[in-house]
Parts: sequence; C-alpha cells; structure tokens
Amino acid sequence: MTTPPPATITCGKITINKAVGQLGNSREEQVRLSPVLHKLLLQLIQTPGEIVSRNTLFDTVWPNQSVSDDALTRAISDLRSHLKTLDNTEKYIETVPKRGYRWVAPPTATSSAVNAGFTHASNEPSKSPPTSSIPLNIVLCCLASLVAAVAIMWLVTYISTGPTIRVASLPSTAAPSENILLLQHIDRTILETLRKDRTIELVAPSAIAARPSNPYPYFFAEFSADWVLEVQFSSTSLAYQVELTLVDARTGLEITAAHALGSNKADLSAKVATTLTQTIMDLKTEN
Repeated sequence: MTTPPPATITCGKITINKAVGQLGNSREEQVRLSPVLHKLLLQLIQTPGEIVSRNTLFDTVWPNQSVSDDALTRAISDLRSHLKTLDNTEKYIETVPKRGYRWVAPPTATSSAVNAGFTHASNEPSKSPPTSSIPLNIVLCCLASLVAAVAIMWLVTYISTGPTIRVASLPSTAAPSENILLLQHIDRTILETLRKDRTIELVAPSAIAARPSNPYPYFFAEFSADWVLEVQFSSTSLAYQVELTLVDARTGLEITAAHALGSNKADLSAKVATTLTQTIMDLKTEN
C-alpha cells in the first residue's frame, strides 16, 4: 500500500500542520499562517534542499494574478519572521540570489498516527488483529463521546472568537490645518482597539506605508486582507468628528460607515473606540 504524505511534519524545532497552515514548537506556542503564507510554505517544504524559483512561487502562490516582486519578498520576510518567533536558533529558508529560495530544514519526524499506521502496513506482512477483551459497543461509545467532546470544544471556541478577519487600517486623513498630534492619537486609539479583538489580524504598519495610491485590490492580493479601514478627521468650533469607513479589500466597495463625535481629545478617543468596536460587532452578527 502506498504511504500517503503526512499531514504534520517536524522540521528543526518547529512542527508544521500542512492541512491548516499552523506552526508550533515545544513550548506549545502556535502561529496560524495567512492563506498566502500557507501556500508559500507548502511549496517550499515540498522539495526540501532544492531551489524553488521565483517564477514557480508566483505561479503557485498567486495563480492568475499580477503581483510585484516585492510581494514575494515581503511574503518570504513575513514567513521567516513567524518561524523565528517560534525558533530563533535555526535557519529554515535560504535565499539563492537571482534564482529563488530553498527550504534548508529537512523533515525529521511525523506526528500523524494515521500515517504511521500506513507506513507499518507497507513494511510488514499482514497479521490478524489481536482479539480485544473490551466489548465493541463500549469502544464505540467511548469513541462517540470523544468525537462529541472535541466537536463541542471546537464549536465553543469558534463562537467565542469567530473566524479571523484581516484588516488594513489606513492613517487618518484631514485638512492640512488640523492638529497632527491629535490625528496620530486617534490612529493609535484605532490600532489599540483593533488589537483587543482576538478575531482580527492587522496588516503591519510598514506594509501600510508601502501601499500604492490606490489600495484596492492591493491589500487583498498581497496580504489576503478582508477589510480596509479608512479614517477621515474633521473639526468645528464645537466638536471633533471622526468618520470610520470599512471597505471590502477586494472590490473597494464600502461595507459600512460610522461617525464618532467628541468635545475634546479624551472624549473623542473614547467615542472612536466604542463606535469602532460596535461597528465590527454588528458586522460579525450580520455575517
């Protein structure tokens, strides 16, 4: 019988779940990769020790898409960063100038009980299974209970956290005469509010700064972003106003918009945080 490829492998000090794109280490720290980084990792570890050309990576990670060379460079950098977070003692990805990249940490073990069973079956003669002293109905009941418990745990976790949403939060825009320090304060408040939501992943500030003039569908193609948050600041003699607009990162179409009014810096900051939190919660409920 042919041995199927393992679902989980160990390279160096990192365990890789290829099915869901999750990395882990012996300290039980885990990182869930984005769809783009997941596909990039799978392509690299498919042929450990061999050079994977940039063209091959473009074709497999971004099929039928036109993306820049910088997109691949940033994706490799992000993947290396995740690997270093889990293990900073070994090198996993080698850059081969003008040719591509190479995965230099060969698989050392598998942690799939199913695959282990396939391996043994292919190497050993067939044997009759030993007679079990435990009644079959008891075994089946135990298995059913275990499956039900796992399903309940997954459902509770999913309901409490929800699916991950990737957001690119753009810096506030305003008239040149507005208070720059206040704008920066509002931007920090927005980022802090988003980071408190466990279901949200933020596109890094450095990636935001390197965006083109038209961010659609740039953030979707390069970072698999779901939403782009646009922030418009204005003021009158009586109050400050912040308009929060969530936009579909792929189509550039507005999803929803909300306004926050405040009479001073502290009041405005609190209103922005509350309004943004409620807006996101309403969207999740609708979906």
